[in-house]
Amino acid sequence: METVHDGRDLLVISDLHLGEALAADDPQAHRLEEELCAFLEHHRGDGRAWQLVINGDMVDLVGMTLMPADVDPIDGIHPDDHHYGLGARAHVATLKLQKLLAERPAVFAALGRFLAAGHGLAIVVGNHDVELHWPEVQQVLADAIVARAAEAGGDPAHLAQAITFHGWFYLEEGLAWIEHGHQYDPYCSFEDVLEPATDTLEADPNVGALLLRYLGPLMGAQIHGMWGHTFFGFLRFWVAQGRSRVVAILAAYLGVVRRMVEHWRARGPERVAARRERARARLRAVARRLRLEEERLVALAALAKPPVSVELVRIVRALMVDRLALLVLLALAAPLVAVLPWFWGWWSWGCSRCPWGCRRGMRWWRGSPSTRARRCGGSRGGSGRWRRCRSW
Repeated sequence: METVHDGRDLLVISDLHLGEALAADDPQAHRLEEELCAFLEHHRGDGRAWQLVINGDMVDLVGMTLMPADVDPIDGIHPDDHHYGLGARAHVATLKLQKLLAERPAVFAALGRFLAAGHGLAIVVGNHDVELHWPEVQQVLADAIVARAAEAGGDPAHLAQAITFHGWFYLEEGLAWIEHGHQYDPYCSFEDVLEPATDTLEADPNVGALLLRYLGPLMGAQIHGMWGHTFFGFLRFWVAQGRSRVVAILAAYLGVVRRMVEHWRARGPERVAARRERARARLRAVARRLRLEEERLVALAALAKPPVSVELVRIVRALMVDRLALLVLLALAAPLVAVLPWFWGWWSWGCSRCPWGCRRGMRWWRGSPSTRARRCGGSRGGSGRWRRCRSW
């Protein structure tokens, strides 16, 4: 997280989402990659020294579906990974990156040539590539780019220093503060941007990531059409997916709810305190490196929006579980509402014939057994008890 002092000009791009459509033949994704390669080639030899800043979501490790069956046997994965693809753990993120590097060689070759020409590359971590938080994942990506830069004639001794990773922001002192911005969206944020993994093994789940990961394989590119809908808009969108996928989508949605609740229950005060201490240590290191006041960075970090996962009520509201539960209750109550007119008619008919159903009947019921029998013109327990009550 160092500022640039060598006179390079800034070149900022973001949200490439490389790998999002890895399994699908998406023309839009291929067009984006072609345009990116042309962009890098244009600036590689235009006579200026560039510091390229990729401001978050360079690769889409959330949207990339890689099933455990597609790789060698692997341990330490979440049970849901067998249904929805490998998750956000460091050792599986390296497998996703290796898959992406093999499937999209042209993009990384273009990055290598750009680097070999003497330019710099700064990668800011976003919410779709939060796994780049881990040094081992960073190393896989950096090694791949450096190798391609060396093939293009670059000096390996200097190439590795030309790539930097930034967990929160990129700062050009007096010129630019660049951050991805997911910390200001509670559906995509993490409790601590510099320490997004409470258990140190897997990045904390958030609503945006889980919906994309669990529902994305079922809905493909259509999933991007669901964002921003109202509750009934979501229902219409869900039903429009067809009978064959309605049940699968509902199961995936319930899986998202379950996973969010699991994370909320597992947070625990001790684990949260340990994560906060790690995040504060990282913040101190950033402040020292950039010669910034620590309290200033603390104040800036406080501007972030806490993720919905910190409170059960917010999880329920964010995933519209409350509205769905109300709709289910109304659906279950509908048959009762339908029979109420018939039931009320039967009750009104009974009031004119049975002492329990009317005001006189209530007066009759409050009396003693002998009084009730006498009032109804019958003996106690006799058949006269069921005859219409006389006035009294």
